[in-house]
Amino acid sequence: GRIAQAEAAAMQRDLDDLERVLANPAARVDNWFHVLRQRPERLGAYASRIMAAIERAPALGDQAMDNARTLGSPLALAPPESFRSVGGRVIAFFRANAEFDGGELLSRTGDLGEQALPVLLIRVERSRGRAWKPAVIGLCRIGRAAAPAAGPRLLALWRADSNGHSTRGDRTDDVDQAAYAALLRLGLRDAVGEVRQRWNARWYAVAWRDITPSASPERCDPGTRVD
Repeated sequence: GRIAQAEAAAMQRDLDDLERVLANPAARVDNWFHVLRQRPERLGAYASRIMAAIERAPALGDQAMDNARTLGSPLALAPPESFRSVGGRVIAFFRANAEFDGGELLSRTGDLGEQALPVLLIRVERSRGRAWKPAVIGLCRIGRAAAPAAGPRLLALWRADSNGHSTRGDRTDDVDQAAYAALLRLGLRDAVGEVRQRWNARWYAVAWRDITPSASPERCDPGTRVD
């Protein structure tokens, strides 16, 4: 039907644009690959080539680096085996490019385990003591193994920021939520203690009651929380 034809055409546009930017990482391509991102099983075959384009980007200028950030998003959705096959290259790229924030790709490095700790820890505080959510999610995805290195820093950020919101309108945002989820998945629920926010304390207790070190890493992203 028409819907299937439209979806097929949109997928082909994504694939054509992907081929263009893989061939020339500095090409100007106005595409966030939204359709392709909905089919992560298609991304496995492209993982090594996407990583190669990202690796070439620093030598090719600003447009290529913008493209690298865009390409990082579909690469982060590649199937586990495909992502692990380029994992060492992803870590090496983050090590060599300290200013590259990486977004979803940075978060996915947590699936590579403790080898991702250095690139995540150096990015967890981007400015003014506020946690950088993708790095927090990455630490959360590592799980309990990240607790010795990351636990104290996450606890300090949480205590200085989230609980302090009770004196600033008791707000909460996805950074607070990610930090809280990370602390629970690192096995630090007792260290976190009771959330002291006046309006949100019960909401935190209920929405994240199921997060333990054995919880799925997909629970690390606040967008997957349950009310």
